[in-house]
Amino acid sequence: MAKGFWWFNANIERKWNWDWDILESTGEEEWVGPFSHLSEKYKNKEVKVGDVVIGYSSSPGKKYVQVLAHISRRASHEGAVTITVKFDRRIGNPIAWNEMKENLILRESQPMKMRNRGSIFKITPEEWQELKKLMVEKNPNLEIGLNCS
Repeated sequence: MAKGFWWFNANIERKWNWDWDILESTGEEEWVGPFSHLSEKYKNKEVKVGDVVIGYSSSPGKKYVQVLAHISRRASHEGAVTITVKFDRRIGNPIAWNEMKENLILRESQPMKMRNRGSIFKITPEEWQELKKLMVEKNPNLEIGLNCS
């Protein structure tokens, strides 16, 4: 099965109180994002163990990609699906929203087209390759690694 690529939003100011600093400090956390039909569809049917997570911080302050992670567990109990995200690495020089908006490939991505309104978005393999390219350009010593290849 091919690996999937996902854009997960975190916003510590929201009532669901989940952010990438928490994930980095614990190493692994159950994803707690707001309910939306699209995120529930992805979480319940498409997200799988081993998939890459691009961690985006929408607040406070700047809006940028700052973390790489992966799905480490997926469980179903009485119809409810939970997914667990495992921290891989922080991006020292993150990719800003405006950089992605100006990029010919990334501006066509689901998060851009939907103006980042949601908690989970699908990223195509081509978009993932472009994100990786930008991350390495801004962070020459960054090793993407096996979990995020």
